[in-house]
Amino acid sequence: SLFHALIPSLTNVISDSDHGFSYFSAIDALFKEGISLPPLEREGFWNKVMPGLFKVITDGTGDVLRFEIPKTMLRDKFLWFRDEEFARQTLAGLNPYSIRLVTEWPLKSELDPNIYGPPESVITTEMIEAEIGGITKIDKAIKHKKLFILDYHDLLLPFVSKVRQ
Repeated sequence: SLFHALIPSLTNVISDSDHGFSYFSAIDALFKEGISLPPLEREGFWNKVMPGLFKVITDGTGDVLRFEIPKTMLRDKFLWFRDEEFARQTLAGLNPYSIRLVTEWPLKSELDPNIYGPPESVITTEMIEAEIGGITKIDKAIKHKKLFILDYHDLLLPFVSKVRQ
């Protein structure tokens, strides 16, 4: 019964929005001003549902969903934008096994080419060396075991056709 009340309320809020943030200040508003929610019959419903995720403020006009500021954001507002944070979230996430050492170049898929097409990756040497920023060349990075890839290709490609159906 929890989700019967929660999902429609959140769906209404989300579907009425622009599905994006025009400015970084709009993201800040999630924490400072919150999002107005339609009222629910039960007193304190939102506080009981997920008290650690957000705060509910009753201002007399209805409930407001205000997200808690993450501790990492208190230290650095743009931490989410940095490679180190991406790496931390990837390692802490559901699929850390998708990080692998690049041992051969060019990259090649191990999926059946008769079903999934050519195994050669469209990622080029030039693309990688541009991202490395001239620090080293690809062959040297591979030789010294310094080049890793977040490889979801072979893991997720078999599901693409199912998702599209």
